[in-house]
Amino acid sequence: MAEVKNAFIKSKMNKDLDSRLLPSGEYRDGQNIQVSKSEGEDVGALENALGNTLAVDFNQLAVTFLNDPSITSLDLKSIGMHTDTATSTVFVFLTDYNDQDYASTGISTYSPSANNFIYAYNTTTKQNPTLLVYGSFLNFSQSSPIHGINLLETLLFWTDNRNQPRKINWQIADGVYYSTEDKMSVAKYNPYQPIYMYYMLVGLVLTLQCKTLFLLHSRMERLILF
Repeated sequence: MAEVKNAFIKSKMNKDLDSRLLPSGEYRDGQNIQVSKSEGEDVGALENALGNTLAVDFNQLAVTFLNDPSITSLDLKSIGMHTDTATSTVFVFLTDYNDQDYASTGISTYSPSANNFIYAYNTTTKQNPTLLVYGSFLNFSQSSPIHGINLLETLLFWTDNRNQPRKINWQIADGVYYSTEDKMSVAKYNPYQPIYMYYMLVGLVLTLQCKTLFLLHSRMERLILF
């Protein structure tokens, strides 16, 4: 029997013609395939493409974290993601709140009942994701996706054009430490008082036969007030 070979250089799927009439370089149907673009002799050949499998169900994970009998399901959407190839860690920003009027009015509406999460997932160990930050104070919205995400060593920076730029140290974040905006905001309050220098006396008090003896020594310490 004659051997028939076909190269799929056109990378074109054609469902209009009968399979016997397909011109060279086209194919009728394909699933989990990609066309090789190498410069070798196998250029145009079909190759298997890796598919996707569900690694984490963040909705169910968040329901378990909230531990509220009245909440049985959430409709969390990912509004941002960043991958750190050095540590094989994926950072995911999630929320179930959608401020639909923000795009047209430019005025953001804060929702105290919104469920906002930042998770870190290690694709190598594949253990349960680590909750970094949780709270409505994050003020996330599905209408304000997060495009500007950067990782500088252990500091994760991001901005969503809705809130001021923020940062967290993802290695110490445990879902509790970052609980207010002051801890995350890149912009810090300016010092409202000057630096003070204190001269402190450190003493040891001894009582002997109803007589009190003070042994004193001194040291210089600086106390910086913000």
